[in-house]
Amino acid sequence: MKHNRISQVYYLRPFSYITFFNTFSSWYHLLKKSQHWTKAQVQKHQSQRIKELISHSVRNVPYYRKLFDSYGIKLDHINKPSDITKLPYITREDIKHNLSQLKAENYPKNAFKKTMTGGTTGSPLELYIEHAQWLGVHFAFNKIYMEQAGYHWADKVVSFTGISERYMYHPFHRTFEISSFYTAKKDFDEWYDKILKFKPSFITSYPSSLILFTQYVCNLQKKAPVLKAIFLHGETIFDWQRKLLQNYYDCPVFDQYGHRERCVFATTCKHSDKYHVFPEYGLMEIIDRKGNIVTKKGEQGEIVATGFTNKVFPLIRYKTGDIAVVDEIDCECGRQYPVIERIIGRTQEFLVTHTHERVPATGLYHVIAEHSHHIKECQLYQEKEGDLIIYVVKDEGFSEHDEKHILHAFKDRFKDSFSVTLRFIPSIKRTEQGKYRYVIQKIHNSQRE
Repeated sequence: MKHNRISQVYYLRPFSYITFFNTFSSWYHLLKKSQHWTKAQVQKHQSQRIKELISHSVRNVPYYRKLFDSYGIKLDHINKPSDITKLPYITREDIKHNLSQLKAENYPKNAFKKTMTGGTTGSPLELYIEHAQWLGVHFAFNKIYMEQAGYHWADKVVSFTGISERYMYHPFHRTFEISSFYTAKKDFDEWYDKILKFKPSFITSYPSSLILFTQYVCNLQKKAPVLKAIFLHGETIFDWQRKLLQNYYDCPVFDQYGHRERCVFATTCKHSDKYHVFPEYGLMEIIDRKGNIVTKKGEQGEIVATGFTNKVFPLIRYKTGDIAVVDEIDCECGRQYPVIERIIGRTQEFLVTHTHERVPATGLYHVIAEHSHHIKECQLYQEKEGDLIIYVVKDEGFSEHDEKHILHAFKDRFKDSFSVTLRFIPSIKRTEQGKYRYVIQKIHNSQRE
């Protein structure tokens, strides 16, 4: 059974609860102070974090120990954020081919929990985290982020997520989860009734899920629930979508950018729709195609990130594949954080069922990844309602067993909503920016562009 970040807290072992709460407390109190730091204090903190991370990685992570030796780099060569450019990048392929070498040797085997990347890139990537510690970090950063809108632990929250169950309620967190996989009209009617009855102060969601629901209730001229704010994540939010949500719910709309590799955490704030990159979470660089650092307002490049929060499986100068546009504003919120204008290349798409219903593609990768670890890349392709083609680039070990499991998973999740065909190809074509689309949708639908 799949559990999201909220429900995972309930499945921690008793000793892990201590790690979770201690981690949360230390990070939360740091963030309460650091959001008021000057630029000099931010840089000093990042310099300290980088030196700690490099020292830890060289001493305890075989991959980095060999890397430093091969490049002739010593620990005292890395003293400030700009020094990190002396190191080479690490890519998704580097990670896939060096999994065991990237694990820190000073942690016991039971400290490592395997996780898989999701999102829209379509290329499976296995990673490791220290579970209770990661949950503590995640909750601390999210609480700071949500407090901008007045969030308190006692507030009720509705969360649209990719859970398998139709609904889940977490009384301790006062959170009511709704599965984003159920998008028929009868589901939306049920969602609406349950939301009004629950009376949440906040909604968290993928943009695509909440937009589908909001368009439906708007067309029926249903009264909007009273909210303090909406928090979005996981997909690009378009201007027309933000306006629709703001107008219907009459509340601020916030957005978050991050990824499962746990190197970047960036959010909008109550004063701006631009993304503030949290320097406590990691160091972000934006590079052009030649590898030069991009710093001027309006220029774009690939996000390269170094994470400070995952020492069991550290990633240093990780090429994310996401493209960002640089900005230089001094935001009214006062935080002296790096700012990016927008993220390019993160997509939100829908699949259309036999019955003309649209299902958000975000999270669907897990239906594939959880049932086969032998896929190098995959892509969802649809040009006829209800017919879904999954293009698969096999990795070593792929067999008929994997194919049957994937087809069964889609059948179990979506019943007869889709006819699914797997097609095996040697590679998937990239875009001009070096990425490929996880979903190719050839069906004209009513979504506004």
